[in-house]
Amino acid sequence: LAAVLLKAYRGKYEQPSKVVSTKYRIPKTLERVVLKAMAFDPKDRYPSVMALQREVDEFTRGVWRLPTMTFAAGETILTEEEAGEEAFIITKGRCLVYKIRGDEAERIVLSELGPGDVFGETAVFSQKPRIANVEAMEEVEVMVVDRDAMLGALGPNPWVITFLSTLADRFRELDRKLHDRDEECRETPSEHD
Repeated sequence: LAAVLLKAYRGKYEQPSKVVSTKYRIPKTLERVVLKAMAFDPKDRYPSVMALQREVDEFTRGVWRLPTMTFAAGETILTEEEAGEEAFIITKGRCLVYKIRGDEAERIVLSELGPGDVFGETAVFSQKPRIANVEAMEEVEVMVVDRDAMLGALGPNPWVITFLSTLADRFRELDRKLHDRDEECRETPSEHD
């Protein structure tokens, strides 16, 4: 007990994520709140109990403070086959989602997205390359959700992450099969040729 009290007095303690079993994840946002509340230097702590309470309430309600980015009309936001560590939530503007097919670089439009729509999440969960391109049709503003923020929002339940990663992998596999089928149809001459 004396050793524990001495460590506390000196502000020496392990970060919560290092103490908890690896079976569980401490959301980075929650750990940030805990570390600020436990800061050794009083000027690094919350200025009041109300400020700490506000942070804890925002965490429990799932309020995100996400960075934003802006893209000009015609600017590429995501490129097919690149690694994906971030997903995006559109707050303003419209985007075009498309794939490039074949050697002729034919653009196949998949969809248009607008405010409230999300893109890039499959690559974040599957940790595999992106499967489509996204281009700004007009000025677009997005909130950027990196992998840590996304996983932190899911909480300490590893089964949720496994579930979502499996769904992302199945979606990617379905996309690959559809792409292969389309390529076969293009290569196989029809009866009328």
